[in-house]
Amino acid sequence: MRIRSVLVCLAVAAFSHCRNALDCTAFDAACNPAAWLLYSVPPLLVIGDISPLYGAGSQVSFSRYIKNDSADGTIIGASGTDCDASVSAFRSCFRSGVLFQASSDQTACDPGWTIRDSLGLLNWRCQVDAGAARFISGGFADDTALGDAIDFDQSDWRPLRLEVFDSSGLLLAASPEPQRLWSNAIETANSGLVAGTAQADTIYVISEDSAADYVLDAEGATLAVRPGLTKPVLEPSSKFRPPLFTLRGTLTATAAAPASRSPPGTRRCAERVSQTRLQAPSCCNPKTPSSIT
Repeated sequence: MRIRSVLVCLAVAAFSHCRNALDCTAFDAACNPAAWLLYSVPPLLVIGDISPLYGAGSQVSFSRYIKNDSADGTIIGASGTDCDASVSAFRSCFRSGVLFQASSDQTACDPGWTIRDSLGLLNWRCQVDAGAARFISGGFADDTALGDAIDFDQSDWRPLRLEVFDSSGLLLAASPEPQRLWSNAIETANSGLVAGTAQADTIYVISEDSAADYVLDAEGATLAVRPGLTKPVLEPSSKFRPPLFTLRGTLTATAAAPASRSPPGTRRCAERVSQTRLQAPSCCNPKTPSSIT
């Protein structure tokens, strides 16, 4: 790890007349490069790539829901079976599209660790399973939402990496490379969406003022509004028969600062719907994949 290498190099420089000892090159007595060796020590923690908690590969659909069939009713240990129209019980499904994991080389979790991603987007915790410590995200962090994961200027996902800090705030380790975690296509839709044009599992973004109507009539279609724009009103169509949602209302630009978000810890369904931050959580309607955030 570069941080630890630099610390060792500082020690070398302190006891050496070679001013360029910080580049971690071995020098002879005349300060000529000798063996080009790197003075470093193994890192205390190694983190693997981020991957979906449920699903193969490195990405997952943000819109994916699976059956809540784990033995203890938690997000860990479910079968990974996709939700379907036959499921209607309260909390019978949950969104697996925001659940991720990353491996480590440790056998225990340190209570002094602070675990976060570089965007501050997801909630992370350390958990030990079968003698191996891994890092798991349980959904969005307080005061964040889908819009925080999107680059509205580029109509693309923002890359992130997992980071672990010690109790003093020193970065201990990070996942190898920044990653885009979701597989959904992102399309700008400032002019609205008429019936029949939405595509399944596509994220439609509103990045500027719009007075258009939006019809989300495709499985997993999602509407994301750029932070700083007033959220419009959501009007379910067809008597709330999923997945048909019609969005009506005028978007008006506000101050440059992002629009106010829900207070930390407010996760009740009614609050999220009233703020038009509906992401079809299981407490609302597990059979309704279309959403707005």
